[in-house]
Amino acid sequence: MDYRWMGRYRALVSALARHVNTIDKIKANFQTEISDGVYIDHLTWQIMEYFIEHHSNTCNMIDIAARLGIPQSSFSKKVKLLKQYGFIERFHAEGNKKEIIVRPTDRAMQFYTQNTADNVRKLFQPFFDKLEGFSDEQIAAMAEALNTLTDTCEAKGTEPDKVRLVPVENA
Repeated sequence: MDYRWMGRYRALVSALARHVNTIDKIKANFQTEISDGVYIDHLTWQIMEYFIEHHSNTCNMIDIAARLGIPQSSFSKKVKLLKQYGFIERFHAEGNKKEIIVRPTDRAMQFYTQNTADNVRKLFQPFFDKLEGFSDEQIAAMAEALNTLTDTCEAKGTEPDKVRLVPVENA
């Protein structure tokens, strides 16, 4: 394959790679204090945020984990942690004890409201400012393109690795 495969998308692909690598590098250190000495990590924050943003929906936990791109085992642990901290309540769906519905508590809503403005100002506002000239359709198209890339990467990640043996030359 030609090394120039990115064509006019080189700057965008490079920016995406840098973003993903930077997030991967710092995500272990990203934590938000929820009370004196108690912190939640970025995945737990995203899960709580999802429950808050979709509090009137009834979604299957497996579907939510998939939408967020979080492995089911990690997702379950984070949900238990949110329950332990009093940020979510779990209910059975009426007539279906297997279906569990999760709702954010008032404590979660208050905490989220208090912390979101600062996070938006620090992290997202400069990004949003750069997108100011984009139309809603252009932003939707960009989101769709990113979701397509994510879906393709996720599908590729489920394929078995193919190991190739390459001879090592002695120096």
